Amino acid sequence: MNRHALKCAALIFSMTVSLASQDLQAASRALLDQYAHKDTQALVTQVEDAADLVERTGLSALNLFRQPGSRWYPHNDDYLFVYSLDGTCLFNPAVPQLVGRQMLNLEDSNRRRPVARMIEIASNPDRHARGWAFYLWARGDQISATWKSSYIRKAILPDGRVVAIGAGSYTIKIEQKFLEDAVLSAADIIERRGPDEAFAEIANERSPNNFAEVRLFVLDENGKSLVDPTFPNLGGRDFRAVHDGANNMPVKDILLKLKSNDTATAQYLQRKPGVEVLARKYLHVRRAQWHGQTFIVGGEYFLPVPIWMGE
Repeated sequence: MNRHALKCAALIFSMTVSLASQDLQAASRALLDQYAHKDTQALVTQVEDAADLVERTGLSALNLFRQPGSRWYPHNDDYLFVYSLDGTCLFNPAVPQLVGRQMLNLEDSNRRRPVARMIEIASNPDRHARGWAFYLWARGDQISATWKSSYIRKAILPDGRVVAIGAGSYTIKIEQKFLEDAVLSAADIIERRGPDEAFAEIANERSPNNFAEVRLFVLDENGKSLVDPTFPNLGGRDFRAVHDGANNMPVKDILLKLKSNDTATAQYLQRKPGVEVLARKYLHVRRAQWHGQTFIVGGEYFLPVPIWMGE
């Protein structure tokens, strides 16, 4: 190969590397742009970077992850953990007595199985499967459990083994993406398994799609409840009558939007428990089809109050 050909080959290689780097940066930005809050983005970045490092160097990276004060372990409530696909804890610097134990059947105070949820995410065939696990957990200085939100990433070690790597936070705010993913998952259950089986799972408080203050509901096309988180044994409640102090009727509005869209959102005002002023609620719904029947799956949550407004 002559000098000119070598220069051309080197240039092509450099351009390929540059384009690949740009693609990775764009993918990283797109991943973080799904989240509105910086603390969520920071947690996602921490886990994604740790998973990439483990994929390159193997479990030797765990020596870095256990260093107190590092970006991987900045304080006792902010740490990485790793599980094998059989649910065995491979790493937990905050609770080292868990390492080596099979935790697949571990239940929280609400009988959720957080490790089983993590393994479910890592078992997804996608090369870099990722997702969230929401469960009740107690900090080292607490008696009663509080909600913890953990971000999980699948990582494939150099030897081919698959692990679930993640980190959690007690202070993550509910994101619109959390609700949208939950509604999408519930609609998918209806379309794959039918309403009889799906409704029982959607109504189950231990479902991964019900977490913190979020509880999903299912309506028929006329806005009558089929799965009602407030009155589970009542059935047939007319959600179109829901209105707020400003005379907004969010369910009535979204039913109109769904005539030409598969999804719809609305915001309305509601009194938040323990707070005198009205607070904004975000409502997200999606259509699901089963053998010619149409169902409306949805959920809602209180939007965070800006710091400058107080509570």
